[in-house]
Amino acid sequence: MIQPPLIAHPPRIAYWLVPAEPYLSEIHKKVSELAKRFDGPEFVPHLTIYFSLFNQKDSPELILQLLAKQKRFYVAPKALLFSDNFTTSCYIKFEESERLSGMSELVHNSVKSPSDYKFSPHMSLFYGSLSQDAEREIKSEFKLPNLISFDLLKAIANPPQVKTPADVNSWYEVAQCRLLE
Repeated sequence: MIQPPLIAHPPRIAYWLVPAEPYLSEIHKKVSELAKRFDGPEFVPHLTIYFSLFNQKDSPELILQLLAKQKRFYVAPKALLFSDNFTTSCYIKFEESERLSGMSELVHNSVKSPSDYKFSPHMSLFYGSLSQDAEREIKSEFKLPNLISFDLLKAIANPPQVKTPADVNSWYEVAQCRLLE
């Protein structure tokens, strides 16, 4: 992720769960390969817990510390899916889980300007536009893991919208925290 000059008050903040190793390296390799092959941006694989406007009274560090009181855990991938939406062009849909929903709700209740973010546990592998042939190729060559472990939380500054590779390249990390072992 490119580190642009820090904006004193980013427009929006995303709260992410990032896979633990070796899952992170394996999935990031796929993200990089798809970005090169289909002309998309490269990004850190993540499961977005919550997304909201940034309020100057919020402390992303404290919110992550609240979330980090939990132990590292595993989530079961359900399916590899595709859509016409830029940020969900190709993504892994996860099983619903009370733990993940609870994490999203904790952030919702902790931020000063809650959003109407609809939590849907998934991890994107590609941002952009894919043809049906490309979708078939990806589906035939990608094998979903049985489980993916998560051990890292990040708060990521976002522009007002995420609809282009330039928008993705403008992201930067505000804070991070590890889950308990």
